[in-house]
Amino acid sequence: MLKQQVEQTPPGPERDKLQQQLDSVTTSIAEIPNAINGVSLNSGVYLTPKSYGPIIDGKDVFQEAVNKILTGIGLHPQIVDDFLNLHMDDGELHCGTNTFRKVPI
Repeated sequence: MLKQQVEQTPPGPERDKLQQQLDSVTTSIAEIPNAINGVSLNSGVYLTPKSYGPIIDGKDVFQEAVNKILTGIGLHPQIVDDFLNLHMDDGELHCGTNTFRKVPI
């Protein structure tokens, strides 16, 4: 919708302002790794990126929440620190891995 506004606004200060708003939305990147971008293995292990969330009482509250959800659905989370080698290049574990799986037929 914002892109359409930019395209329909004549050149000038108003269009420049709208373009800046659009650029700020479309050039945003994730501050921390996202657990959804992990890798699920056949053994029930889920490789999840280390979250680097806020530390409260000595615990990463994001990682604690992710682990609770994953174990609650029967997975076994294994934390992998991919921050420097994948996340900083706009990727996560699923981007930097290949796995072989048995697909049920």
